[in-house]
Amino acid sequence: MWSSAKGAALLGLLLAQSAGDSSAVMHSLQRIPEPVWAQRWRLVRVLDREENGFRPLGTGFILVRQRTAFVVTNEHIVRKAKGTPWVGVGKQAHESVSRATDAAYDLAVLKLGTDVEISGETSESASGVAAGQTLYAFGFPDDLAGGSEPLASVGRVVWAGPYVPEKQLLITSGVYPGATIPAFVVAGIACRQGASGGPIFDPAGAIVGYVKGTIQSGECLGISIERALELMR
Repeated sequence: MWSSAKGAALLGLLLAQSAGDSSAVMHSLQRIPEPVWAQRWRLVRVLDREENGFRPLGTGFILVRQRTAFVVTNEHIVRKAKGTPWVGVGKQAHESVSRATDAAYDLAVLKLGTDVEISGETSESASGVAAGQTLYAFGFPDDLAGGSEPLASVGRVVWAGPYVPEKQLLITSGVYPGATIPAFVVAGIACRQGASGGPIFDPAGAIVGYVKGTIQSGECLGISIERALELMR
């Protein structure tokens, strides 16, 4: 679904197999459980359509409800699109048909049309994340050579609890009087520019949240998946 040969060439650059990053992918594979590795089909690029092709905006991932495909990503990513966000799925680009957003969660859920064929199984866990838990992430950071396969990484939860987005505040004790959202901090997973919006998995391959960005210490801030599931309609 590309409007020009130049656009098709760009898609090949973004999504085709590349020898340049294969060693990094294989290194990650050695540390990623098979149930998690099997979920990499969910990874997509959120795209902005331009006159001669598409510009990558960030990472997203697929969830499925009643044979309808949705893409979860960050609100700050889709906000950069000049028009309707597109999604790179496999070697095809698809225009989203609707979107729901929640700025407090930095969350956007894009609905895809019925022409998008999804064959994988999806699983999500809204049971919460605990400190000390091992989690896994996939993403397309901007500095990933070739950009063909998503970068896989592993980390450990160092904090989980209420988060105040407008103040970028982690509530480590007591009760905050205002509104909060469920979040967690993971040390070790990749949160570089471009990886925002990527999924975060538990060892069983269920998605527990998505990458928002980094906190001041450089560790990754994840947001729990519950709100995204509510917006899928």
